[in-house]
Amino acid sequence: MLKVRIDAVPVSVVFLVFCLQLWACTLPLAWTAVMTVVLVFFCGSVVSFQHHHNHCPTFHQRYLNETLDLIMGLQSGITAYSWVLHHNIGHHGNFLEQYPGTGNGPVDASAWTREDGSCMGRWEYVWVNRLRMHSGCTLVAVKAKKIGRLYRKFRIISWAVTAAMLALFGWQALLIFVVLPQVMALLTFEATYDHHSGLYTEEPMEGSRNITSQMYNLTRFNLGYHTAHHLKPGVHWSRLPELHAEIEPHIPGTLIEGDDGAISSLLKSIFRPKPRSPAQP
Repeated sequence: MLKVRIDAVPVSVVFLVFCLQLWACTLPLAWTAVMTVVLVFFCGSVVSFQHHHNHCPTFHQRYLNETLDLIMGLQSGITAYSWVLHHNIGHHGNFLEQYPGTGNGPVDASAWTREDGSCMGRWEYVWVNRLRMHSGCTLVAVKAKKIGRLYRKFRIISWAVTAAMLALFGWQALLIFVVLPQVMALLTFEATYDHHSGLYTEEPMEGSRNITSQMYNLTRFNLGYHTAHHLKPGVHWSRLPELHAEIEPHIPGTLIEGDDGAISSLLKSIFRPKPRSPAQP
């Protein structure tokens, strides 16, 4: 059923997290709160894989891909087909196009600039982009009508499943299936702030930051090789290190963070330092 065998690893992580979510809903409320915090780290891996899954679908069968994406949406707060509209189309095609727009194309759906062209702060970026995420999806769906219909369909299904969990488990489900996913949606934008913010450039090789730490890329399924991903978004995540090695000589050294050791790299997959930003034009 899998297109690439190594995807058995992240798929197993997704279903393990889902089982832990269900189990956490049966615990006393205080322990459910503890599990909500613990699951944040594991859901970070899920978000990374959900990103990859929406570029390279995991299964041959569409219904399995949609089921997997539905489950991941209950962990990430990003419902099925949102990635395709907002990220694949709205971001990848326009990530170098920031405010104020030049007229060459739509502004990046995850724009890190204000309308005057200045760079947003980290949490300003997080809240602004989180609040306009679904309006951005709706805007892209005006042209991508088929994907837009699927996006709306799975938002409704996600709401229905969440409502069922709330009815079944009560306050525990509120923490696990509402609070946790919404926190993860915010943390997803918090992580993406470091990918491109402050990089005023028209050159794709100069528009993304990279993390080559083995520990980071183990827990985030090679998301650290970001320039390679933007160069060829359809390349499977397992091949990104190979592609990065090919293009590394063409990436400015300031945009590549090396291996800082196991502990530092592990922490980096939870908390990201403020990126180095070139001067604004």
